[in-house]
Amino acid sequence: MSKERVMNNISASVAELLGLNFPRKRWDDLERGILGAAKELCLPESIEGMAVWLEGGDFLPDQLNILTNYLTVGETYFFRDLQALDIFQTQLIPEIIAERFGKDHHINIWSAGCCTGEEPYSLAILLLERIPDIQKWKISILATDINPRYLDKARNGIYSNWSFRETPANLREKYFRKVGNNWLISEKVREMVVFQQLNLVEDSYPSHQSHTTNMDFIFCRNVLMYFSSELITLVSRRFLDALKPQGWLITSAVELNDLLFSSFTKVNFGKAIFYRKTNQKLLNYRLDNLPDESASSSRRLPDQSKKYVKAVAAKPAIYAHHRPSAQAPEFSSMDMAERLFRGGDYAECADTCNKELLINNNQPLLWILLIKSYANMGQLDNALDSCSQLITLDSFNSEAYYLMATVLIEKQELSDAVAVLQKGIYINHDHLMSHFIMSNLLDRLSDKSGAAIHRKNVKRILSGFDGNHILDEAEGLTVRRMIELVNFG
Repeated sequence: MSKERVMNNISASVAELLGLNFPRKRWDDLERGILGAAKELCLPESIEGMAVWLEGGDFLPDQLNILTNYLTVGETYFFRDLQALDIFQTQLIPEIIAERFGKDHHINIWSAGCCTGEEPYSLAILLLERIPDIQKWKISILATDINPRYLDKARNGIYSNWSFRETPANLREKYFRKVGNNWLISEKVREMVVFQQLNLVEDSYPSHQSHTTNMDFIFCRNVLMYFSSELITLVSRRFLDALKPQGWLITSAVELNDLLFSSFTKVNFGKAIFYRKTNQKLLNYRLDNLPDESASSSRRLPDQSKKYVKAVAAKPAIYAHHRPSAQAPEFSSMDMAERLFRGGDYAECADTCNKELLINNNQPLLWILLIKSYANMGQLDNALDSCSQLITLDSFNSEAYYLMATVLIEKQELSDAVAVLQKGIYINHDHLMSHFIMSNLLDRLSDKSGAAIHRKNVKRILSGFDGNHILDEAEGLTVRRMIELVNFG
């Protein structure tokens, strides 16, 4: 049997067992994972032997757990995709509070594909920050993943500095305790989240037994992109059944696809898009329907301006068999690298960037994606080397200095990070994120007056923008939200 046919059979077996989609372009990853699992399982270390074993269909739970560990991606961090989380905290949660004021004090959230726990813990922290009388609410945060090793790490609640690369310093200090070189999450956050193993391929949900019913929110981000389009359609229908009426499904930007989520109503929040369970396919959805403050002197929610967003109907389910547009073959190398990066496929993104840069290295955007991919994989020395190469090619690229500083901070080389940021700010005095990270860095170094200067610069740069303007460089935060973070710092 040819290697191509063997790999095709393995890919089909893995898709059936775990729901993971390994197209031909990812067969190298699949082969590495399969052979790694074979070694730990004490099985013949050959793709032919593993193909036979997979087709046998007689697996012990521990064997499937080992296989899962080698084939799943475990890279994530706290407060990933700030734009989506900001909408969740500042718009959707206040809506629920207003709707259930004086009535049902329940909020049910499911983080499906929670990996090592950073996402559900982030959601818990956002709720603690947003709801002033949270002790009066019954908050349920269910976090599930197919990989038991990820769940064990999540339950332990111990994380390295790299998990906090997008976390405001004040939140890390407030909700985590330093333990050696790592950080331990506080008990009040830990007790809000329940972790359990669940395979989204199986039909065990939604059910009361798995606690996957009556959800207000389902977060399933950077998970579905590894599934086939047919499985995504099936999972989306199960999610629909798991949600309460008017409940929300929140995916990553790369997973947005009207064809595969045709049972939901698509709701636009500026550049962010969520899916909602509603019988109406076209509606004007009013946000921030908060009660009058006089209703309760103990409840002081922000007096936000009235906002309306247009909800757009998804296309009919008849098209659901089509593959997501992200898999279309006509993309340029730059487009492909961006899509791979947004999808969390950092290794393949780095490979794509390196191949293209060998042909033409004068492409700053590809260098930036390469640096970020290396950093997200924890390959900090490679990230620093790429920063140096980009600066050599373009010594006036302030983004390169900013990225180099973030990597140096992760390596705990704080003085070097300050020096690099100073160079970047000298080149571009209006580089927003350089001032922002410098203010946090100087706070950590107890230079309060220096930190204040850079916070002032952040507000100066933002002063000409409308409060609702979305900052792409800050992962989609609004100007208003960025200023709130700076003021709180």
